[in-house]
Amino acid sequence: MGIEKRKFVRRKTDENVYAVSLGMSGALLGRIRNISLGGLAVQYLTDGASPKDRLRIDIFMQDEFFQMSGIPCRVVYDMPHRNGGNKIASEHAVKRKCCGLEFEKLSGVQKEQLDSLLGTLAGGTET
Repeated sequence: MGIEKRKFVRRKTDENVYAVSLGMSGALLGRIRNISLGGLAVQYLTDGASPKDRLRIDIFMQDEFFQMSGIPCRVVYDMPHRNGGNKIASEHAVKRKCCGLEFEKLSGVQKEQLDSLLGTLAGGTET
């Protein structure tokens, strides 16, 4: 196992934390796999299209009232998911992918919201 180069500790998320981006920067809706003060990894389904280099996302939790809006991000990587990059069904060209996003300039409110979210996920550190 290699040496961890990330600046911030990543937190695993449970099944109900999502990221969405709709608009001119491309569409993305998927489950957040892990998140830190520096960015996140999101697993999503696609017809093959990839998100743009930069986009704004919203983060929300399905079972709790939590939402962050308009978070500026830079796409660090976008690749087939290791356990499902193949086609979901042979008659459909839908693929599962994983995208790494780095947060760019967050507002003070966004930083507070992110700290709050990370606090609720404190039990799940990912290395």
